[in-house]
Amino acid sequence: MGFKNIPTGGGKTPPLDTTETTALAKLPEVKLDDFIKIIDDWEAKANSIIVTDISHTAEMDMARVGRLFIREKRIALEKKHKVLVKPHKDFIKTLGNDVKILVGRMKATEAELKDKENFKDRFDKEQLEQRTQDRNAKLAKCNVTVGMYDTVNMSDDLFERCLAKEQEAWELRKNIPPPQPEPKPEPPKQDPPPPQRTKLPSQGVATVDHLLDYADELDERMGAMPFTIPPKSKYRYIVDHVQKELTAISAYIRAECDKK
Repeated sequence: MGFKNIPTGGGKTPPLDTTETTALAKLPEVKLDDFIKIIDDWEAKANSIIVTDISHTAEMDMARVGRLFIREKRIALEKKHKVLVKPHKDFIKTLGNDVKILVGRMKATEAELKDKENFKDRFDKEQLEQRTQDRNAKLAKCNVTVGMYDTVNMSDDLFERCLAKEQEAWELRKNIPPPQPEPKPEPPKQDPPPPQRTKLPSQGVATVDHLLDYADELDERMGAMPFTIPPKSKYRYIVDHVQKELTAISAYIRAECDKK
């Protein structure tokens, strides 16, 4: 094979052993030297690019340039491999393994360069998440529901003004006394009970004078109530009970007559 000590996990992939005879040597039209040189060169360059701060813009730009360049060469190699496979089916497996290793090295270098290229994006995302968490925590202390404000996109000045208003409102709410229970409604007023009539008039006859006296007695009792009764309701009450009194007396008289 054209490679020695191919790693199966992490670590650095050793360069292609150009001194060893490979199956590719049997195909003079297949030349991978340019691709080998490119990936050897850019693996070293990728290791030399150090990005540890958002101010390293030149290094991030260089990582982007290298990633796009490696991607272009990888795609070209994959296309070349497909073209070469068709007329050389006897070497498909061997050639495929060699190309696969080169493509794997290129993809790994692309990923490393992309990670360094996007350092600022990751840094900004982490800062935004932390700022959002801090803002939500401050609003929560004022008993503000999460989501009431766009804490992700608000400017610092706007957030501070909103927070100051919420803090002021929270202090006012804390000093408001708890609501007092509503007073229970007074029970509905009831009509006074009619007086108990235990004695009938003399001679057992419901005379007009007796009924008038009974009406006056009801009127006096209603006038002594602690609330005012409308005249119409009062007169209706008196008439109803005078009629009941007359009915009771008539029933009594008929019962007495039946005994005789």
